[in-house]
Formats: sequence, C-alpha cells, structure tokens
Amino acid sequence: MTDSILSQNDLCVKCKKRARQEGLRYCAPCLERYRIQRAHLRANSFCLSCGNGVLSARNQTLCVPCGHKARQKRARRVLQARQSGLCTRCGKRPRLVGYKKCQNCRKAEVAYHDNADRAAKCCHCHKRNRADGFTTCQYCLDKHRARNEAKKEQGLCRYSANCRNRTENALAYCEFHRQRGIERNTARRYARRKLVIDTYGGRCNCCGENEFKFLAIDHVNGGGQKEGAFGPFLVRRVIVEGFPERFQILCHNCNHAKGIYGTCPHKTADLVI
Repeated sequence: MTDSILSQNDLCVKCKKRARQEGLRYCAPCLERYRIQRAHLRANSFCLSCGNGVLSARNQTLCVPCGHKARQKRARRVLQARQSGLCTRCGKRPRLVGYKKCQNCRKAEVAYHDNADRAAKCCHCHKRNRADGFTTCQYCLDKHRARNEAKKEQGLCRYSANCRNRTENALAYCEFHRQRGIERNTARRYARRKLVIDTYGGRCNCCGENEFKFLAIDHVNGGGQKEGAFGPFLVRRVIVEGFPERFQILCHNCNHAKGIYGTCPHKTADLVI
C-alpha cells in the first residue's frame, strides 16, 4: 500500500496494520521501537538513516553519503514549493507575502527561536549554550569564523559556503549576491507594506487618500515611540501578530498632524495652530 492509502485509512506506515498515533505516522509499538533504534545508533555514533556509516562532522546525525542525499532531496522539495508559490517548510499552504513560509510555519519558527532565546541556546544549532555576548554557541561561532576567514584570505564571496565567486575592493559579498540581496530586500519590503496597507483598507482612515506612496501605518491609541518598531520592523510585526486592531492606515499628513497636535485637523475643524 502506498503512503496516501495508509494516510487515508489512518494506518501505521511501518507495520501497515495498527492505527497510527495522533499527529504521527507510526503506531505506538513501532514508534517505541523506532525511538530505541535511533537512541542506539546515536549512542554508537552511527548514521541515523542507513545505520552503517560513521557520522560526518557537518550535521552529526547522518553519514556523508546520506547527508548529501538528504540535502539534494530537500533542495528539490524547496525548489518545487517555490515554483508553486507554497511554503518552503510544509509545502502545503500558500506562503506569506514577502516570506518563504506560510503564516502557521512562520509563527512556529518565531516561537522556536523565542524558546531558544529564553533557554539561552544557540540560534543556529539550538543544542549548545550560547557563548557570552553572542546568540550562537562557541562551536558554531568558531566554525563560522573559520569559514569566513578562509574565504576572506582567498578573496571569495562569504555569502555561503558554496559560492566561489571573487569579491572586489575587499567586500564581503560578490557583485551577484550583493545585487540579488538588494533586489530581494526591496521587493520583500514593498510586498509586505502593500499587504498591510491593503488589509487595512488601502486608504487613509481620516481623509480617504488612497495613493500608496502617501500612506503610513499608525497606532490607533498612540504609543508608537514606546513600542520602538518603525518602518520595515513595524510592518513585519503587524503581519506576524495577524493584523491587530490597534493599527490603522493614515496618510503622512494626517499621521504627522496627529503626532504633533494629538488629533488631525480633519477631525477638528476649529483646531488653532
């Protein structure tokens, strides 16, 4: 039986007989055997996929051949999700505008990093404790520094470990990655801002101005300076919080007047300036 048939009948993908656990692909006995097997392999430093090869120093869970196959499989899945406009994590739901993930996966990712922050764990591996004054552990920090120093001495782009393009004028990134980063960031900021403005009506709540370049996000009850989020950071917060009612859209004139005088002259015609 295929995985789709097993999923429809809610059967374990291992034994194909018993009902699977809620939210999992295995039944209770198969899940217990699976956990015991993985614990044994991990304790003896064997690959968790094939069970034979010695763990590589790169991911510490798979051997070199299995790690290469896993990266290729993930690259194909991510490419397919990007071409379909779907979340690159779950591959099921549409992605948020300006993000690679859907809203559910984005919230889970934020919560995952928040838990790491509270536990003072490395933001990269989420296993070891952070080094003093850094968000990563000492192992990941040394690994990242060694890679960057090696590529810096060779005059290569430090965008990723796979890029072998040369840099100019001692810059960190090559021309291709610098331009691509600028274009991606500009397009992402524009798409996020347009999503927020369209969600809140696409026009000023005071005077009705609908020119996109004239509109801004406003705190209904004030307190924007205390919140400390401006520009793209405020737009990102509005999206992550699910477009709360404490925000609205005003044009720059109405927003500026409200910040100085407490209310817009459109609301109080007899306001003395």
